[in-house]
Amino acid sequence: MIAAGCAVAVTGVTGCGGADPAAPERTATAFARAVGSGDAAAACALLSPEVRAEVGDSAGGSCADGVRESPPPSSTSVVRAERYGRQALVVTDGDTLFLSEFSDGWKVIGAGCTPRAASGTSALPYDCEISGG
Repeated sequence: MIAAGCAVAVTGVTGCGGADPAAPERTATAFARAVGSGDAAAACALLSPEVRAEVGDSAGGSCADGVRESPPPSSTSVVRAERYGRQALVVTDGDTLFLSEFSDGWKVIGAGCTPRAASGTSALPYDCEISGG
């Protein structure tokens, strides 16, 4: 598992964030398509720089090596998307992804995310296989 034990949370941010409301969904779909087709390099190009570096470091090689070693669950369609300013949550039929808007577009900051049990031990509600640490 890449970045084991890491968690990601989307904080509520007010505002619209960017002109294209469907951009996070398209990025999440492109990421899922790249992972599903085995194109690890394309999947890495859709990760934020910090996450891309963490995935490579965790694999002891490149980001593509890390994605190939431990790909997130495959998915084919978006079930729900929520946007919070420059951050978004996209739930697909097989995965939950977190995204942030960067100067060069929307990037995945968490993938392979599963909800944590409500134990009260963490303020972060999801564990993600792929995240920035």
